[in-house]
Amino acid sequence: MTENEPAWLRNFYLFEKDKSKIKTLETLRENYLLRHADREKRVVEVVEGDCNLTLPAFLKAYPIREKEASFCLFDQRSTECDWATVQTIASHKGSAGGHKIELFYFLAQGWIDRAIKSWKIDVEQRCKKWWGKDDVHGFLELSSHERGRLMAERFKIELGYNYSYPFPIQQEGHRGRIMFWMIHASDHGRASELMWQAYRHIGAGGGVNDPITQTQLDLK
Repeated sequence: MTENEPAWLRNFYLFEKDKSKIKTLETLRENYLLRHADREKRVVEVVEGDCNLTLPAFLKAYPIREKEASFCLFDQRSTECDWATVQTIASHKGSAGGHKIELFYFLAQGWIDRAIKSWKIDVEQRCKKWWGKDDVHGFLELSSHERGRLMAERFKIELGYNYSYPFPIQQEGHRGRIMFWMIHASDHGRASELMWQAYRHIGAGGGVNDPITQTQLDLK
């Protein structure tokens, strides 16, 4: 939940499969609402279950208005988020003059190879559910930076976003190992520039540092 002031975001929907984490999210919800005097105007809902099932069902029951600014974070550990779920979010709105739902997609880099190699059954089926097609082995043969760029391109070419860039999340500053690629995708002309500025601001504070320059990200 955001700590920013003023708190412009008012509606939060948190999807969690792990039953042991539901109580933590519910406590987070209560603490957040207690801090805001206008809590009756805010919505924080915790939805238990596999988001690959619960999230599409939720959007079908409660569609987001075309003009409503929306943001979705796919905070997966490695390969838990099916590509079909990403497609559902990307196509939910934006076809009638509004913007698509803005996305943050965490692509595990530090341990995804080890995670997939640990699978013993249904390996090809599980890979295809996550990757969305049959060429995942070609993806795994790429270097870290090639993976980040390829995934960002998929968000533009396959999902139709106007802007999509990979931001590295590293273990120990600018020389540290890349643990995640944070893929940011949006239709809004200013979103990528603002994302870049926020990322660089955090890096200046010692949290992350980017080995990819703004020119390499091709921000306009």
